[in-house]
Amino acid sequence: MAIAARISALAAPLGRHLRPSAEAMRAGLELGRDESPLHLDWIVGAMAFLAALAMVGALATADAAAAWRHGLTGTITVEIPAALRAPAGTPGSPAAPADDRLRRVMDVLHGERAVERAAPVPRARIDELLAPWLGTGDLIDTLPVPQLVDVTLAPGGREELAGLKQRIAAAVPGVNVDDHEIWVGQLVHLAHLAVGLALAVVGLVAACAVAATVIATRAGLAIHHEAIDLLHLMGAEDEYIADQFASQALRRGLRGGIIGLLLAAVALVAFGSASQAVDPKLLPRLWPALDQILPLLLVPLATATLGWATARRTVLHALKKMV
Repeated sequence: MAIAARISALAAPLGRHLRPSAEAMRAGLELGRDESPLHLDWIVGAMAFLAALAMVGALATADAAAAWRHGLTGTITVEIPAALRAPAGTPGSPAAPADDRLRRVMDVLHGERAVERAAPVPRARIDELLAPWLGTGDLIDTLPVPQLVDVTLAPGGREELAGLKQRIAAAVPGVNVDDHEIWVGQLVHLAHLAVGLALAVVGLVAACAVAATVIATRAGLAIHHEAIDLLHLMGAEDEYIADQFASQALRRGLRGGIIGLLLAAVALVAFGSASQAVDPKLLPRLWPALDQILPLLLVPLATATLGWATARRTVLHALKKMV
């Protein structure tokens, strides 16, 4: 009788916290809408927005690095300076004509088994590559631009690269052979740092989302403290009460993740439209390929799962202290 009287006394002022319908009673009492002043949906949405942008940045950087590395692997560039002079102490100080130097370099390349293809880069193509930095006009035409030869190595040809460099240097002293190894290594290192930084940002964002969920859940526990006491008196287990808060956090996490993903998509589209005026060769492709969109679509699922697990663990931990 004492327990029944207490239940009646607690249930009377809790109409706004409980669903009094017969269907809800059959399914078990369910906590009502949270009255916490924290807008968890928008907090999680902001976190999801930052996480999506960090993931896109990581994917774009890795994709650009892979494309550059693939394009440079197995290739070398032979650079014939425009004003080539013989080294000190070398007989014949006058420089050989440019066409003659190019012909001798091509003769060496065509006689090498390690070389699959060798072709001089046209001056128009070199001017096109320099145009973003030097512009177009008479200035670029007066510059002593070196003659470049694009060389594709045969499979296994990189093992004979040292000998090839020596033979080219013997044929035309002063010629530079660039195998791109240093530049590619620095690029890959930079890409790894960028991906690591993006993953660190995602981890920090997830930690902030967890903290916000914990605060919101604890606020909900304080608001519904009397309702929770009533549920305990009616025989509800801690897992049931935790599931109520976890389900609510799951819905809010899902809504926040979708909101953040949509905002990130709008930001990327806007940035992509603004970058149309810039040479696409200078900027990495920020919108991921179709096979890379799946991780972004998992952002709402991740926020929902993280919210569910965090809220449930928080409630169970708090209820154990209440016992």
